[in-house]
Amino acid sequence: GGYGQSNSVYNVKGSFTGSGTLNVGPGWLNLFGSPNTYSGEVAVVGSGRNVPGGGGIGVRADKGLRLEIAACEVRGNKVGNGGSDRHGAGIGNWGVSDLGAITVDHCLIYGNETKGGKGGGIGLAYNNNAIAISDTTIAGNVASGAGGGLSTGGSGKVTLTGSVISGNASGSGAADVDGTPASGSANNILGTASFVDAASRDY
Repeated sequence: GGYGQSNSVYNVKGSFTGSGTLNVGPGWLNLFGSPNTYSGEVAVVGSGRNVPGGGGIGVRADKGLRLEIAACEVRGNKVGNGGSDRHGAGIGNWGVSDLGAITVDHCLIYGNETKGGKGGGIGLAYNNNAIAISDTTIAGNVASGAGGGLSTGGSGKVTLTGSVISGNASGSGAADVDGTPASGSANNILGTASFVDAASRDY
């Protein structure tokens, strides 16, 4: 890893099907190959990896992949060592430009940091990715580039529902959301939320 932190993975409960590979830990979960489906609960804490994307949860697969995570906690992960292409310290994709679907539901994503890239909480490296985020809080994340909370990678396929993205920081560009969520996104709080105090870890 890029940081050599004390890493841990816990509470990985779910099922995996497909011809590819699911690698777990320490400190990260990586889905590779095609087609694959992973569904379940996951908590990823304290990874430090110098990879193109996904310090905590990394996705690299061909069209047909499905990553479905629920009731998850992704915190304290770091990605990159200054390279400009290191995106998504909490959750990120890398390697190919056309993935299947990623679903993030009822999750808390906080305290993650990119060194040189975008999307401290969630970062998409390519603009053909579909991701649905619902009932999720993304707060207290940091990106060297834009999108301390979320970077859409220019994708029009990022749908947000009932989620809060607030209290994040960036070295350049938008602090909370870099890019525009897809039409159909609704009931979100993007930007300053009075009940989020990232400095005190009150989410």
